[in-house]
Amino acid sequence: MTKKNIPNILSIIRLIMIPAFVAVFFSEDAPRYRSMLIFLAAELTDVADGYLARRFGWITEIGKILDPMADKLMQAAAMVSLAIENDFFIWIATLFFAKELVMVSGALVLMKKQKKVTASSWFGKMATVIFAAVTLVFIMYPDNFALDVILTAILGGALIFALLMYYFTVFRKFEKQNKE
Repeated sequence: MTKKNIPNILSIIRLIMIPAFVAVFFSEDAPRYRSMLIFLAAELTDVADGYLARRFGWITEIGKILDPMADKLMQAAAMVSLAIENDFFIWIATLFFAKELVMVSGALVLMKKQKKVTASSWFGKMATVIFAAVTLVFIMYPDNFALDVILTAILGGALIFALLMYYFTVFRKFEKQNKE
């Protein structure tokens, strides 16, 4: 093992955290804050692996796939868990999955045409930070209707904004280049 693999190991740890998060989230015996701490730890490992990969040039082809996959699977686990627990979260989970489906489909098209993985953007990172913060609050306070409505509107806006920005800055740019 080399230092270059540390970000990939952190992504693998994040993948392992997913079933742990779900198990603790639905455990009758575990206090609610434990699932929140697992989710928070997963988000912090995402920040750490991204920082290390960029700061030291430890970017690998497998890491370009492993990192976003671990992120999206953890986010999906949180959304599905919240929606199972409280029907209120179904619509935001649906929006999350629709956004991810469009983003993954677009990324696959770009990857096939350009033979490279599209880098993350500031608006994607912004949406991820908002997603993480709002999800942490949802996990700790799942039955506060007023808070849920406000935070769901903020999260929904961030997800839609990121999707639109992705379309206008990445996919449209790709379309223009192919027409020329």
